[in-house]
Amino acid sequence: MNAKVSRGEGTTFTVVLDIPEAERQLEEIRLDQIDALIDDDDDITLQTTVDEIEVLGSAAEQAHNGAEAIKMITGRHEIGG
Repeated sequence: MNAKVSRGEGTTFTVVLDIPEAERQLEEIRLDQIDALIDDDDDITLQTTVDEIEVLGSAAEQAHNGAEAIKMITGRHEIGG
């Protein structure tokens, strides 16, 4: 995972997953075992990303900022999820 911080612009996190599905054709890809939390302050980007992940069969929650994402992660951790 890499993070790039741009003062006044936000932070970009890049996560690379080594998964066997990457070798398949797009029509064959299913990510059924992945739960994702997508965080973006741009509503269109946020919804587009969530939609794409859900098309691949994964669950995707959304947060509109970093504070909301951290609160969601903390809450999930506290209940053991």
